[in-house]
Amino acid sequence: MKLKIRKAIILFIIIISASLVNHTAMATEIGNIIIDENTLWDLTGSPYNISGEVQIEEGVTLTIQPGVVVNGGAIKVWGTFNAIGIATSKVFINNVWIGPPQAPSNATINIKFAEITGPNRIYCEYGFSLTLEDSIIRNTGFMNVKLPGNDCYIERNVFIDAEVIQTELRGSNRIYIRNNVFYQPAGSPAISNSHDADSSEVIIEYNSFLSTDRINLWVGTGSHPVNITAINNYWNTTDTDVIDDMIYDRKDDVRCSVEIVYEPFLTAPHPNTPVFPTANFSADTTIGLPPLTVIFTDESIGPIDSWEWDFGDSSTSNQQDPIHTYENLGRYTVSLNVGGPIASDTVVKTDYITVGDAPDLVGKCKEFHSYEFGERVIVKVEVENTGTEKASRFNVAFFLSDDGTTRNELLELNTVMGGLNAQHTKVVSLRYDSEILLSGKYIITVIDPDLQVLEFDETDNEFATRIP
Repeated sequence: MKLKIRKAIILFIIIISASLVNHTAMATEIGNIIIDENTLWDLTGSPYNISGEVQIEEGVTLTIQPGVVVNGGAIKVWGTFNAIGIATSKVFINNVWIGPPQAPSNATINIKFAEITGPNRIYCEYGFSLTLEDSIIRNTGFMNVKLPGNDCYIERNVFIDAEVIQTELRGSNRIYIRNNVFYQPAGSPAISNSHDADSSEVIIEYNSFLSTDRINLWVGTGSHPVNITAINNYWNTTDTDVIDDMIYDRKDDVRCSVEIVYEPFLTAPHPNTPVFPTANFSADTTIGLPPLTVIFTDESIGPIDSWEWDFGDSSTSNQQDPIHTYENLGRYTVSLNVGGPIASDTVVKTDYITVGDAPDLVGKCKEFHSYEFGERVIVKVEVENTGTEKASRFNVAFFLSDDGTTRNELLELNTVMGGLNAQHTKVVSLRYDSEILLSGKYIITVIDPDLQVLEFDETDNEFATRIP
C-alpha cells in the first residue's frame, strides 16, 4: 500500500560530530508518495533521492527550486510539475522518469533552465501540456510527446547523446520544436513523427542539427497523414545531398506518407539557438627558424570556461591565448581542447608549426610571346625553390586580368609533378589561343594557388605580366 503524504517528508539527517565543530549534511529520501497539496522542494532538502514513485494529484503543483538536485525514481503527474531554474542556478534532474499517467489527463509539465541526465526520460501521452526550455538534456531515453491536449514547446535546449523525440498529434494542437541544438542523437533520429491528424502540425524550425553522419528527422511509414514544417534549420552543411541523408522520408521509403521540405535552410546557426562549443584556433606565424615564438589565438565558438593546449613539443598551457616559443627544429602538431557547461570539443592541426628548413617558391616571367589578336599567347614562367627543403607537388595557375590585380578568368592550371628540390628551378609554360585577349591586358601567375606546399613566405607566389 502506498503511503499518502501531504509533503515530501522522509528526511534523513546525518550529523557528523567532531570534538570542536559539528557539521550537518542533509538529503531527502523519498519512496512511494502521493503529493496532494502544493509542495516546494528547496535547497534545504536537496538532493531529493527518489527510490519509488512520486504522484502529483490533479490540481496540485510540485515546484522544484533553482539549484535543487533530484535523483532517480519516477514522478507521475496528474497536476502540475514545475522545475524552474535560472541561468545561473539550474535544476538538476538525474535519471528520473517524468510524465503523466498513460491515460487522458490535464497534466502540465514545465521545465526551464534544467540539466536532465538519463538514462530515464520524459514520457508524455494523452491530454497533457509540456514546456521544455533553456535546458541541457544528456544521455536520456526517447522522449514521448504524443497526443497533447494543448500546444507544446521544446525550445532553446541542447540535446547531447539523447534518444529521439517521438511526436504524434490530433486536433488543432501544435508542437513547436525550435532553436534547439541536437548533437549525436543516440541510436535513432533526433526527431520522429508518425501521425498528425486534422489540422495539427509539428513545427521544426531554427534548430541546429550538428551530426551529419546520421538521420536527424524521421517520418513514420503507413497511410497516416504527417504535417511537418522543417524549414529554416541549420544542418552543419550546405550540401543538399548530405542533408537528404540526414532525413528519412518518402525519398527513402515509399511507405512514408510525405517528403519533408527543408528548404530554405540556414547557413549558420540561428542567433537565438544555443551556441554549441566548437574548438578552433589560429597563430600569427606557422613557420620560421628557431627560436620561433608563436602567438596562438583561441577562435572557438560556444560557452567555454577551460582551455587545454598541447603544442606538440611536450609543452602545454591552459591560457586562452597563449604565447609559446619553439626551440628545436621540427614539425609540430598542435591541439586545443575547450570545455564548458554544455560539452567539450577538440581540434587537432597536424604539422601546424614548422621550425627550421622549409621550401619557398618564387617565380618570374622568363619569356613572353604575343601574336596578333586571335592567335596564340605563350608565357614561360621560371619557378625557383629558394628554401632549404624540397617542395612537394604543386600547381601553377594562369589568370587573365584587366588590371594586373583582379583574376578575371582561369586560363590554365599546370601541375608540377614530383615537386621541386631546394635551390632548383623549373620552367612552366602557358600556351593559350588569344581569341579574347587584347593588347594592354595582363596574365597573372599564381604559384601553389591551393597552398599544397607549406612555405616560409606564402605572400610572394603571385605576379602579373603585361601582354605587349
